[in-house]
Amino acid sequence: MNIDPNELKEERMRHPREEERAQRSASARPGKSLLVISVVALLLGLGLAFSFYTANQKFEIRHSELDDQLAQLNTQLALMGHQLVEGHQQRGVLGTDLETVQQRVGVTQTEIKRARERAEEIQQEQEQKVEMLNLQLVTKAEAQEVATLGVKTDTRFDQVNDQISGVQEEVATSREELEKTWQELSSIGLVVTEQGKLIATTGDALEELRQQGERDYLPFDARKKQKISVADIVIELRKADYKKHRADLRLFYDDKRVDRKQVYTNSPLTFYVGPDRVAYELVINQVIKDQITGYVSAPLGKLTTSQGLRRPTS
Repeated sequence: MNIDPNELKEERMRHPREEERAQRSASARPGKSLLVISVVALLLGLGLAFSFYTANQKFEIRHSELDDQLAQLNTQLALMGHQLVEGHQQRGVLGTDLETVQQRVGVTQTEIKRARERAEEIQQEQEQKVEMLNLQLVTKAEAQEVATLGVKTDTRFDQVNDQISGVQEEVATSREELEKTWQELSSIGLVVTEQGKLIATTGDALEELRQQGERDYLPFDARKKQKISVADIVIELRKADYKKHRADLRLFYDDKRVDRKQVYTNSPLTFYVGPDRVAYELVINQVIKDQITGYVSAPLGKLTTSQGLRRPTS
């Protein structure tokens, strides 16, 4: 497309103001930019100057503090130097005093050693004198007491003999009374065991024990291969040896079975029944062929006498 220069010139002449405005704008722009740059540079310069001033002030303050601290350290070092010198001087004085004390201690220990040795010598001398004095006293006392010792000894022997005679008479009397008591007990069928218990060997003797009121007694008659119930226990005769007067038994109580072998006549067999562990005693009075007789005893109220004797078949 071709533009006519004449037309362009005419167009410019028609709008002269717009052309002027464009030229003015173009000439005004560089001036404004320079002004902005100048203001920014001024502000930056002021900021840097203020920063430098502040840093310088801090540096001076810190430098002053360090100078003060250095002065204090120098003062302390000087004081420590004086103290060190004084310490060396005191150490020398203490060393001299220590040597003097050691010398005095050596002298004192020597004196103490000599005093101890002298004390031991004096103690030995005193012990020897005391021993000699005791020997002299014993010699004199023996001469005086030997004469009276025989009389005193004879008197003491007489007193001892009298006491022995009295004891022998008391023993003899007690033995006679004991034998008399045994004879009386034997006459009614009672026997005293080695443990001091009374055993009834006859019906009359059993009644005598019952009358004492200390225990309950129930007699029994057991035959071989049969069970008998005495109150709350069951007795079974397993074997009867009439020549040796003994028997083998089996007892039932508290839901258990207990075998006792070689139970001799008139020898109490003790066993414990119930949760309270009540002491029962079984005594065999007689052993014959395939049969035994005797009794069972227990504390009062433990045997149920109303049950009596039963002999159930096995």
